[in-house]
Amino acid sequence: MMIYCSWCNKETYSNEITYCKSEDNEKHNLCSSCHLSGHACQSSCPLCWHNFAQLLILRDCLCAGCIKPLNERKKFDDKGHSLCCQCQQCILCSFRQETKNEFFSLSYRDHEPRIQNILYLMQICVQRIEIEREPCSICIEPLYGNANNPVKILDICQHSFHSKCIEKWFKEKPCCPCCRHVYQNHNEPSKFQKKVFLFIYFFIFFCRI
Repeated sequence: MMIYCSWCNKETYSNEITYCKSEDNEKHNLCSSCHLSGHACQSSCPLCWHNFAQLLILRDCLCAGCIKPLNERKKFDDKGHSLCCQCQQCILCSFRQETKNEFFSLSYRDHEPRIQNILYLMQICVQRIEIEREPCSICIEPLYGNANNPVKILDICQHSFHSKCIEKWFKEKPCCPCCRHVYQNHNEPSKFQKKVFLFIYFFIFFCRI
């Protein structure tokens, strides 16, 4: 059975096809040559990279050339991608054009500086989306995107959880769910509260003398 690769559109035998780990309903079919490797991202699927970068650029109103916030002075390329006054080419289009067969066989350092810049900017976009999709270790739901349940970052270990989840957790256990670092029990008074109690105690004591 022959299947088309989602990125290069070439027909490949089904036993040579792999599927990306996309969280979306649609899984991308990838032939053996269309895999990104050696990058600090969870996904190695070029179509996921393209889709994630496009999502971030459109959602946050970023320049498609340098992924910096757009101001009122902007222009558009032939495909309608928004660019700032200083950029000439969209990284989404450049990424599409440059990903030939030899592209995936090269490491980041083997590419010329122009291609390295495209990969670097695309990787930033993908990492931002991946961070937003990271689950809370307690409820296993996405950390970001819920205004009613904001993210709480613990002071010492810097692990992130939903505020409501970690508050409920700390009522039963005083440690971080990830690294088990012990935090002060919420039922005990804080250092500030202890100082206030001591001040009141000594104030009352000296007043009686």
